[in-house]
Amino acid sequence: MASLTTGKGSGGSIRVHPLELARDPNYRRLWLVGACTGVVRWLELLAASIFVYEVTGSAFQTALITFFRFLPMILLGAVVGALAERLNRKVMMLSFLSVLAVVTGLITLSAATGHLTPWQAALSIFLGGVLFTTEFPVRRTMMGEIAGPKRAGAALLFDSVTNSATRLIGPLGGGIIYDQVGIHGAYLLCLALYILAILMALRIQYTADSQSVTRSKYLTNIIEGLQFIKRRRMIVGALLVTVFTNMFAVPFAAMIPVIGNETMHISASLIGILAAVEGFGAMVGTLVIAWLQPQNLPRTYTFGTVFFMAGVLWFATLDSYALAVAVLIVTGFGHAGFSACQSAIMFGAATPEMRSRVLGVLATCIGAAPLGVLNLGFLASWLGASLGVVVMAAEGLVLMAIVAVIWPELYRGPRPPKFSERAAE
Repeated sequence: MASLTTGKGSGGSIRVHPLELARDPNYRRLWLVGACTGVVRWLELLAASIFVYEVTGSAFQTALITFFRFLPMILLGAVVGALAERLNRKVMMLSFLSVLAVVTGLITLSAATGHLTPWQAALSIFLGGVLFTTEFPVRRTMMGEIAGPKRAGAALLFDSVTNSATRLIGPLGGGIIYDQVGIHGAYLLCLALYILAILMALRIQYTADSQSVTRSKYLTNIIEGLQFIKRRRMIVGALLVTVFTNMFAVPFAAMIPVIGNETMHISASLIGILAAVEGFGAMVGTLVIAWLQPQNLPRTYTFGTVFFMAGVLWFATLDSYALAVAVLIVTGFGHAGFSACQSAIMFGAATPEMRSRVLGVLATCIGAAPLGVLNLGFLASWLGASLGVVVMAAEGLVLMAIVAVIWPELYRGPRPPKFSERAAE
């Protein structure tokens, strides 16, 4: 792979090859923690969704599984972001991982003995969502700090490639294991991955940037973070794109088991493939972004989002499995533009002392997904799963058009420097 350009920051810009990052043992271990938890996130989500649909036969209750996955983000995102400024991030990460390992062990036992219920699956999904809430203000902030200011952009972009890969591996593995072993096999693999993540996290040597440590009051941290964001149009516009994407595009995945069962009449393994191929497209797209190194990340972010929403709408109109697979792969390219640039834009736009708070607010905006899932659940119950996804994606495209009018800086090229600025250089 080509080297990555981090862009201009306080420390200038350098070119960073992924292998250079991988040679850092702390970065490598933190990357592996993210890889393990990412696979669990998508594997468990698909397996639990198939299980709940098989038990209840309800599209709405199946959508609630995705709702509970993202609910903690809207409830706790900003709170966790401010908390991460006051506590040791490594300790926070280890604490959440340990709790999830214990809960997953109990769920695995319940599933193996035939006592698993939909509410238990929903509880496990919710607690996993709490860990997901810490992803941006804790693990990714740690990653940027370990890499250093000159390599942070490259580190986060490379991590986005891994995140896209987990959206391929997780659902694919979840569908196959569910078919061949059962729901208890899926949870057993989740438990093993949590234990591996804990072992890696224990070996990370990490000290927070001195600039990012704050001793101000907890509520003051949150208020200062919101005021900082309010003064920066680019961050506000990018956060709105995040909200609309998570409300009107991301929830479509909750209906894949329903569409696969009702419209395409396919097995759990084929549903897993259908859920995974969008992640495959996103992984390939993220690799392309890393190779081309676009100079305008907000433009890639915005156009990728529109492409993603349009692909979701197209997918929902199909009844051919083969064509749906092809469309979702292409749709993943758009999702790549959205996911690859999201945290890099926020990390680069925030000052060191504001990073965790800005990324915490980003997590809250990602938490808009539960509202989208509820919207989709009602639409699916009223109109059917496929038509419900069509209506939802169309709503998102209309809102993106409004954002494009109000925040044109999200897709226009960078402003040319004034003559005085050129002379100063």
